Amino acid sequence: MTKHYLGVYTNGPEGNGPSFASLNGAARKLAGILQDTRRGSNIEFVPPGTKIGKNTRVGSIDEHMTPGDTIAPPTWATIYLTTGPYGALPGDLLSNGQADKQTLGEILSHELGEVDAAWYHGGSGTRGVSEDDAVWTENETRRLNGRPLRLGHDEPPEN
Repeated sequence: MTKHYLGVYTNGPEGNGPSFASLNGAARKLAGILQDTRRGSNIEFVPPGTKIGKNTRVGSIDEHMTPGDTIAPPTWATIYLTTGPYGALPGDLLSNGQADKQTLGEILSHELGEVDAAWYHGGSGTRGVSEDDAVWTENETRRLNGRPLRLGHDEPPEN
């Protein structure tokens, strides 16, 4: 197993730029997670079909699995990401109404939102407030990349 460590320069590589956390909402959440000295977090890439917890399988949305899942108790977090295809979100969950394949950046942003919710906003790390935070964080990445926004976690919002 290979381990990689991530760090962020406080004010850019030269020390005279804006703080990473001030760049956008997604960067603010990521900076908080990375700089939290009370907790540790891991990202693991797992084969499609890997079971996480009691009922979740990581894999393609198209095969009724989830491309990412997070376990985030109070002192640590592990984000699991599939090594296989991610699949497409259905059109009723996207602002343009068209099904669209997810990207690794969107999935990772979503799961980091789960960690943020669990550690800082009273979310469970799997459901409830964490779903809203996860979609918000994913949408920050979608906005930056000019992609359609996600309207809900598992279902579109009621009008």
